[in-house]
Amino acid sequence: MQHETPASVNLLFVCMGNTCRSPMAAAFARKLLGKGATVQSAGIAVTAIMPSLQAVKALQLIYKTDISAHCPRPVQEFALDGFTHIIALDSYVMTFLADRYPVIASKLYAWNIADPYGGNEAEYADCAAQILQRLQLWCAETGLL
Repeated sequence: MQHETPASVNLLFVCMGNTCRSPMAAAFARKLLGKGATVQSAGIAVTAIMPSLQAVKALQLIYKTDISAHCPRPVQEFALDGFTHIIALDSYVMTFLADRYPVIASKLYAWNIADPYGGNEAEYADCAAQILQRLQLWCAETGLL
């Protein structure tokens, strides 16, 4: 279900490699918030050139969402001050961002979603479900829904 989101909402989801959690979170946010929000994802240690196959499968099979065209991007490629909200998907990523970019402290949020990288299909499916649940709760808490 999409809601009318203020056009000024500009979200960035950040995880380690930008192959699993942050692309899944960004895909869910785009669906949930609709065209009113700008949503991006990035990683702090990007080495891959494509999303995790398991993440792609989990989103296609369970949520009918396609992230296969996602191209992992390092957080350094983004002007972080342009985002209204930056969500680190675990405490390590949060600390990394807070230490290197102190100017974003007021817009930085930390979630505690374990990295499924290298896991099995069930672990990716569980991770996706956790991300969606956390996103829905966070959007309600911040007034985006």
